[in-house]
Amino acid sequence: MFTMFCINTTYICDKNNSLDLTIRNNINGDFIKVKKLSDILPGAFITINWKDKKLMLPYSLRNGFISFSDLNWDWRYEFRDNGEINEIEPTLYEIKSMNQYIEHKCDVVGTEVS
Repeated sequence: MFTMFCINTTYICDKNNSLDLTIRNNINGDFIKVKKLSDILPGAFITINWKDKKLMLPYSLRNGFISFSDLNWDWRYEFRDNGEINEIEPTLYEIKSMNQYIEHKCDVVGTEVS
């Protein structure tokens, strides 16, 4: 079950670093901007601008959360106990090795509800 929020695009991570993102579906190369988390399709990707990083991460089908990841980074929206997505507090993981990572906790800046 997905919430029907407009996707927030600006977060504060690690308490003081602004992060901006865009999620796009890529069906037949159309790169349509996703407006709701429920609209994410296989082939989607996220672009993240944070600190001096510009990341483009593919959607990763996983059980228990929505994830965009590669071998170095993982952006996650966790599910709450009631089955809704916690869009307000996503996490960016910086993957250092198989069992080592840095967790960057993020909080939404403003809330856009449709």
